[in-house]
Amino acid sequence: MSKPAGLKPLECSGCPSRTDSPVCKAAEADPPAFQQLLHRLFYLPHQVVFYEGNPSLGLYVLCAGKAKLTTSSPSGHQRIMSIVGPGTLVERSGFCDGALHAVTCETLEPSQVCLVDRRGYFSLLEKNPALAIAHARYSAAPQCRPEPSAVKAISEPGFTRPFSTHS
Repeated sequence: MSKPAGLKPLECSGCPSRTDSPVCKAAEADPPAFQQLLHRLFYLPHQVVFYEGNPSLGLYVLCAGKAKLTTSSPSGHQRIMSIVGPGTLVERSGFCDGALHAVTCETLEPSQVCLVDRRGYFSLLEKNPALAIAHARYSAAPQCRPEPSAVKAISEPGFTRPFSTHS
């Protein structure tokens, strides 16, 4: 697809969001190799980048524009999971072979998405330990944040810590 009117194509070297994503940091580690893994895709507002339940083709990074991530309830209602902007790795399922998309991604304005080949990206990680560590930290970040309900519960008056059975 040709680029939508009003959207200036971004190269990795000039992207202001490249420091926000460890996937984009691979472009700094080995620019020629990274460029071979990359497919720049352009979308008009309200075009679907991928659908929930379809196979993930790689790592999707939103380089410019905004997108809405939704999921469907069993009754068919759409639930907005988040609105994402430039520099966002759109979905983590792209890191897994054979993974299906957990959400539908629809652009809200003219957008540029870079699709990065998964296997090639992991090959770059194998060659660059610092990049691999940054990726591991990024991947672990969602598991390292406490659940908001748990934080609220332990900060409320009257909370008592359960006793431990360990000696």
